[in-house]
Amino acid sequence: MSLHNRHQSRPEDGNRMLMLDQDQVLDEFYQRLPENQQVIALVLRELIHETLPEVKEKISWGSPFFNGKRNICYLWVPSKKNPNNAGELGICFNYAPDIEHGGYLDMADRTRYGCHYFNSAEEIDVEALRDILLKAWAR
Repeated sequence: MSLHNRHQSRPEDGNRMLMLDQDQVLDEFYQRLPENQQVIALVLRELIHETLPEVKEKISWGSPFFNGKRNICYLWVPSKKNPNNAGELGICFNYAPDIEHGGYLDMADRTRYGCHYFNSAEEIDVEALRDILLKAWAR
C-alpha cells in the first residue's frame, strides 16, 4: 500500500482528533502567557473571531495564526532580548503592504508583514483593527 493510499484510508474522525489536539494546544498557549500578555491576547483573539466568524485558528511557529483562504494575521510575543520591541504583544498581518492600514501597522524592515504592538489591552483600537481585519480577509 502506498503512503498516499494509507493516508486516504484513515478514519473520518482522524481530523476531529487533530482539531481536539489543536484546541488543547491553543488553550495551553494562552494559559501560559503572563497575565498582561494573556489579557491583550484574549482581547485580540475575541476581536478577530467576532469580526471574522469563519476564521480558523491554529498554532504555527509557536504562535496563534488566523487563516481564511490564506493567512490573515497572527499574534506575536516579542523577544525580551530585542531592544527594538515596542510592546508586550503584537498582532501581525501577512501581506500588509496590500492592505490599506493608514500607517497603523509598522513594517520596520519587513516587506511582507506589518505589526502593531500593545503594552496593555486598553491600547487596542478596536475600530482600526476591525477595519484592517476586514480588508485582510477580503484581500
